[in-house]
Amino acid sequence: MLLQHVLPGTIGPIIVQVSLAPGYAILAEAALSFLGLGTQPPTPTWGSMLSFGREFVREAPWFTFFPGFAIFLTVLSLNLVGDGLSDALDPRLYDGAYLSAAMPGNAAPGGQVGRNRRRRES
Repeated sequence: MLLQHVLPGTIGPIIVQVSLAPGYAILAEAALSFLGLGTQPPTPTWGSMLSFGREFVREAPWFTFFPGFAIFLTVLSLNLVGDGLSDALDPRLYDGAYLSAAMPGNAAPGGQVGRNRRRRES
């Protein structure tokens, strides 16, 4: 009974948390390495690359731009995956049909898809 009623409601948040946790870990590792508290050279990490490039920002700004941009893109993509999973696995969405609403001709009233759609009235 517990598996039948409780487990389906917990699968969504667990999957979302698993997709968001690596982004937080990447930010924490980069911050610690930037401060010199992470892995020690010669191990390359994005935080240590940012710290190294800090000395050469005026002469060669790409030393800091590309590691910072890689951190940004990686964390952003992981967060967008987590957000998409949250929307797709939310049982409270209108009709529970998140993905089918994105198909042409199936848009909700007003053309809204995803979080902005009206919630099902209980």
